[in-house]
Amino acid sequence: PQAFCAWVDAVRGKSQPPDDGGRTAGLDAVVVQGIFDVLFREDGGYVLLDYKTDRILNPRIYKAQLYVYACAVRDLLGELPREGWLYAFGEELAGKGRFVSPTEDGGVDRAVRIF
Repeated sequence: PQAFCAWVDAVRGKSQPPDDGGRTAGLDAVVVQGIFDVLFREDGGYVLLDYKTDRILNPRIYKAQLYVYACAVRDLLGELPREGWLYAFGEELAGKGRFVSPTEDGGVDRAVRIF
């Protein structure tokens, strides 16, 4: 885990994936503090992974958080992550048919790609 503090666009980060327009400035910017659970570089781009421990995880609830974290990665490292994922440690992901897929060993995937 890596703690961070960054300015992010309060409007854009909550509603849609970040763009590559550069640093945020102006009245819609807010300071965000958080912790990247996992951020690594793979195949020429960053991958952001956020762990969740909810009993039932609804990815829609955390979509905005992951977008804000992506903006922070852009502002701190100069590049948007190419992928953002949630990983559920709880019992299941909400909406199994849509967000969880069977694995070869008969289990279920506990990860969902947000962007």
